[in-house]
Amino acid sequence: MRRVRRRALCWCVLSALASVAAAAQFDWSELPELPVAHGFGGPAVGHHNGAILLAGGANFPDRPPWEGGEKVWYDHIWVLDLESTGETAGPEPEVGAGPRWRRAGALERPLAYAACVSTAEGVLLVGGDDGFDVSREVLRLRYERGDGPGRVSVERLPSLPRATTYAAAAVSGRRVYVAAGRDSMDAADLYKAFWSLDLDDLEAGWTVHEPYPGPARIKMVAAAQSDGTVTPSEAVYLFSGEAQAAGRPTYTTEAWAFDPVGSAAGTWRPVAALPQPVAAGSAVPLGEAHVAVFSGSTGRFAHLPPEQNPLFPTTVLSYHTLTDTWTEVGDLPQGVVTTPAFLVGGDAVLVSGEIRPGVRTTSGFRGRLAPDRRTLGPLNLVFVVGYLLLLVAMGVFFSRRNRGTGDFFLAGRRVPWWAAGLSIYATQLSAITFLGAPAITFAGDWVVAPSWLMILAIAPVIVVFFLPFFRRQGVITAYEYLDRRFGLGARLFGSASFIVFQLARMAVVIYLPALALQAMTGIDVSICIVTAGVLATLYTVAGGMEAVVWTDVLQSFVLLGGLLLCLVLVVSDLGGAGTIYAAAAAAGKTTLFNWSPSATELATWSVLIGSFLLNLAPYATDQAVVQRYLTTRDERSAARGIWLNAVLSVPFAMLFLCLGTALWLYFKQRPGLLELGMQNDQTFPLFIVGRLPEGAAGLLIAGILAASMSSLDSSIHSISTALSHDFFKRFGRLRTESAELGFARTVVVGAGTVATVTALVLASFDVRSLFFFFQSLLGLLSSGVVAIFLLGVFTRRAHQTGALLGAAASTGALAWATFWTDINLYVYPMIGIGTGVFVGYLMSRLIPSPATASTVSGTATNRAP
Repeated sequence: MRRVRRRALCWCVLSALASVAAAAQFDWSELPELPVAHGFGGPAVGHHNGAILLAGGANFPDRPPWEGGEKVWYDHIWVLDLESTGETAGPEPEVGAGPRWRRAGALERPLAYAACVSTAEGVLLVGGDDGFDVSREVLRLRYERGDGPGRVSVERLPSLPRATTYAAAAVSGRRVYVAAGRDSMDAADLYKAFWSLDLDDLEAGWTVHEPYPGPARIKMVAAAQSDGTVTPSEAVYLFSGEAQAAGRPTYTTEAWAFDPVGSAAGTWRPVAALPQPVAAGSAVPLGEAHVAVFSGSTGRFAHLPPEQNPLFPTTVLSYHTLTDTWTEVGDLPQGVVTTPAFLVGGDAVLVSGEIRPGVRTTSGFRGRLAPDRRTLGPLNLVFVVGYLLLLVAMGVFFSRRNRGTGDFFLAGRRVPWWAAGLSIYATQLSAITFLGAPAITFAGDWVVAPSWLMILAIAPVIVVFFLPFFRRQGVITAYEYLDRRFGLGARLFGSASFIVFQLARMAVVIYLPALALQAMTGIDVSICIVTAGVLATLYTVAGGMEAVVWTDVLQSFVLLGGLLLCLVLVVSDLGGAGTIYAAAAAAGKTTLFNWSPSATELATWSVLIGSFLLNLAPYATDQAVVQRYLTTRDERSAARGIWLNAVLSVPFAMLFLCLGTALWLYFKQRPGLLELGMQNDQTFPLFIVGRLPEGAAGLLIAGILAASMSSLDSSIHSISTALSHDFFKRFGRLRTESAELGFARTVVVGAGTVATVTALVLASFDVRSLFFFFQSLLGLLSSGVVAIFLLGVFTRRAHQTGALLGAAASTGALAWATFWTDINLYVYPMIGIGTGVFVGYLMSRLIPSPATASTVSGTATNRAP
């Protein structure tokens, strides 16, 4: 009886730990009320420098229009400083009262119904009217902080080609797009125009584009969001609007997308029609593929007198650009039109506006995304806990076989070739890749598919030219070869570049999967991070390289088995592979080749060449991978492991891409399952927790966490190896095997701690953009290291000074390509590696060779020029 009670209690505890309450799509909170008697219709509202700015607007201050009230336009500028702690509209601040609205100057003249967008340099007011004349002016409001209360400055930008009011505007990249519709106070005087202004080249003025399709109209809703291609570009979307027919307003549900770049640049294409008109509503982009549309007039009651019109709808609609679908995702606290929506720290904000014809509001609202938290059932939790305990047990088991540094660093060279191959594959198949690979074809087409074929192409290069050097010279790290070929400087540069980059990378490979796991399970991101960091460090420090390899093998079977299960389920749900292919082909998602010569598009030539060069870095120079070549019995076994990895990579990569295409159709048919504002690489996790049977989902979730741990254990173990051999042992600091082993284990613990703490910092503080920028800077070194290895393996005349100068030139060229050009990422290695090899070889010919030139040679070196 006690056993039954204990089991029941354990099951209740697991259920309590696993259950997470669902949340609404938006969690709305009220902003401070505007300190005026009536709100404003058509105000210009936006966010700049930590403050919300509101300028102009119109209302009926004395009585409503159906009682003969007169409409008044305003020039007032109001500020809500979100960083303030006590400002109010009154003469005396209320200490601790929080931010309050205050007057902060005025425009040169009254203005309302201007198109309005927020940019990094300020809030733009485009066109508008004062009740008598329609404006061509474009103004920029900036909030400037000083010792006292901040002030608002007003700056003129280039005027529009033609006056417009009730226009729509959106920002895509560094360009503002405006859809114009009316240039007089006559409601029937409509026209069509579409313009853009480059914020980095204001002197060039406005560019005239092809007008938007359909009838001329006003009160359109505009937003810019990802256009559904693999390249990072946006489309400008126009929704709904109010046109004129026979002297009466008509309301449309049509929607269009304008492509600013790419093969279809400058053209319009139709997208899914809205479920209802949203004239004079507002919109913001969310996540990577959603546009949230707030309220809007349906025109249903336009024929009624103003006093009989009900409140405007509170409906919030969501448009998903990739599946081209609409979904209703909740309600506003209050329906409101003729006021722009904008983002503040990722939250949607609406201030003032009209709540019914002739009636304004002084209220404002801030909506924070609160995605649904899924429930991790008790059976799933059992599988997760059991899997993690198994990994720790494996570390304890292999610790008994660690009798020296040969066991700890190279697993005693007793790893079978097939296990080494699976370990290489698992090292490259991180949790980020597992979750993100299907997102490629979910979001776009198959143009990147040929890139995986280059793993097959790189395998013979590694086996024939690189593997002999690593195996026959008895090295422990890849960078020992550089010491023997060039000298100590090259070795230290290569090893230090690897160590620093891995230290930065480790935090990311824990943090990003932890975010996905939190979305999948509801478990706090910090718990996921600490679990992965602590357990990976424990079994690595205990079991060494052998534990790392065999946990990789287990992870490979779990993840690949889970992939196959998910593919079978989604194909079955959709009615077969033929149905999926037909739908994908009709949507243009099966494109495999792009023969464009452009370096900015994902063209096939750049994908193939760039992928080949990109694969040189991990397979030829990365200690985490090279170390696995050294764990087998002999060179032949290592070669077989390399080939196994290559043979596995291609078909399973194609299956990942197939799954992404299938998930696109799955969620296109079920758009309500997509969480508002989600990232594209969350679609696979969403399917796992929503479709897989309990138990199978838990095992795959555990596998994803284990994949994160696998990436971490590979990094911390290889860092330990590199630091021990390339620095401390190389300079005679570790004189005994026991000292070396103790130091290596200490480094494992230290590196695991650094990775875990850094990931927690990423999760707790808003430093992600700075950290990822720092990581991108470190990534600039990778091509230089590859260039040094290529110079070492394929030439005899290159020397250390020339090779290091080539690496420096490679870093500079790659920095230029990354930060100052629009070329796609597959061209980067061509520039970086090409520059490094060319400059390195040229400098080696021009600069006299040092007297201590290396005599290391081999098959490749003997054939080299």
